Amino acid sequence: MTQQLRDTLQLLRKRINKVDWQVLKALERRKKIVIEIGRVKEKLWLDLYQGKRKHEMLLHKQKMAQNLHLESGFIKELREKIHDWSLGIQHQKSK
Repeated sequence: MTQQLRDTLQLLRKRINKVDWQVLKALERRKKIVIEIGRVKEKLWLDLYQGKRKHEMLLHKQKMAQNLHLESGFIKELREKIHDWSLGIQHQKSK
């Protein structure tokens, strides 16, 4: 029985590693899009930071997270970090 549980644990860890890889690949794709958004904002003479857009995006993502039964505090913190990271990327590319 113990070996069976260890085998199950190993399989579950492999599955979580695959999901983690997919999350990282999604962030890579997101970064490329963020860079393009920054370029378009520059051509339109828009500020890189769009407060109204940030607020709308965070609210929308909170609703999506609730529908998925994810903890709202964690998702809010995660979204803030992703937004700050994205804005930092746009600032770096605009220099």
